Amino acid sequence: TGTEQTQMDWEVAPDGLRDTLVALHREYAPREIVISENGAAYPDQVDRDGRVHDDARIAYLARHVAAAAEALDAGVPLTGYHAWSLMDNYEWSLGYTRRFGLVHVDFETQRRTPKDSADWYSRLIAASVSEVARRDEVRRAPAPSSKVSYLMVLARMLHLDCSPMRHVRL
Repeated sequence: TGTEQTQMDWEVAPDGLRDTLVALHREYAPREIVISENGAAYPDQVDRDGRVHDDARIAYLARHVAAAAEALDAGVPLTGYHAWSLMDNYEWSLGYTRRFGLVHVDFETQRRTPKDSADWYSRLIAASVSEVARRDEVRRAPAPSSKVSYLMVLARMLHLDCSPMRHVRL
C-alpha cells in the first residue's frame, strides 16, 4: 500500500496517536490520560555479536513518544507512556511468531537478551528523570504528590534530538 508497516501489517502512524489524544482531550476532557500499551512487532533476531539490533523499533518508539510530546504541548493531560512490551511473549492470535518486546526471549532456552531498544528506552527514561530533577520549573512545582509528567520534558528533548527513522542520541 506504500505506507510504512510493522510485521503485523499495522500502519505506522505516530501522527494518528497525537491526533487521537488531542481529540479525546477535546471531546471528553479527562483529568488524565495514560498510554498503557504502545509498541510494534518486527522480525528480531540475535546477531552474531550476541545483540539484537532493532533499529525499526527504536524509530517507532521515538516517533510515538515525540507524538505524545506534541499532544502534551497541545494541552493533553498525558501522565504516562508505557512501551509494549517488556519481553517477547505469546500473542493470542499468532503464538510466538511476532516479537514486540524490548527484551528478546529465546522461547526454547528462555534466554533473555536486551535489545538495542531496551538500551535506548532506558537511556530515554534516565535522561528524562535527570532532566526533570534539574529543571527550574519542576523544582518550583508543588511537592512530589503533584503529577509531573516526564513527557513534558521529553517534548523539548525530542524536538532537538529526534528525527524520523533515526536514533535519539541522549
